[in-house]
Amino acid sequence: MPRYTYEPSDHAQIIQYLGLAADLSGARPLGKESAKHFVDLLREEIPAYAAITVLRDWPKRHDKPPTVQGVLKSARDLLERQQERRRADIRNDPSVPKASEVKPADPDMADAVDRAMKAIFALGPRPDAFWEWEGIAHLDTINFTKRRYLEEKYGDRLKDPDFIRGIKDKVRNRIYLEQQLPKPSDLLVRKRAAKADAWEYGA
Repeated sequence: MPRYTYEPSDHAQIIQYLGLAADLSGARPLGKESAKHFVDLLREEIPAYAAITVLRDWPKRHDKPPTVQGVLKSARDLLERQQERRRADIRNDPSVPKASEVKPADPDMADAVDRAMKAIFALGPRPDAFWEWEGIAHLDTINFTKRRYLEEKYGDRLKDPDFIRGIKDKVRNRIYLEQQLPKPSDLLVRKRAAKADAWEYGA
């Protein structure tokens, strides 16, 4: 199932901008099936408005026709800039209290949440290629559209056991690290248990 819903009008706009970008770059337009495949891959990763915005402006910033990877990267950059602007607006809004001004009802819980968030930021986001790695690791169970994309991009490497093993190791390692991230509830329990032990020992 695609992650995002694209309306028929979204699909039509994306196809239109793909054709215009190809024409302006002097490239051959995508065929009907290839264009549909292109859109299906975008639907798995980014919302329609981001895809449309990137493709509309593509000829301003590129002299080559758009690729799936290029559109995804530009769209993610766009979404990140939008999020940063929203965060900046919140930081600069005088009606929003600053973190230093907020007195948590439960300081221990606030500390646990803060430590958990720091661990998440320290791990960092998944690599851009992670969605491809997941597909390669589960090549026999993914949908036809994604499998076709991976076969076109990676070719004979998908038949190389060492290559597949290396990709699966990357996926397993990342998922393992994510599973090891501390949960605020666990941190809270440990902190309160440590306080109780310290109080009992001190008593």
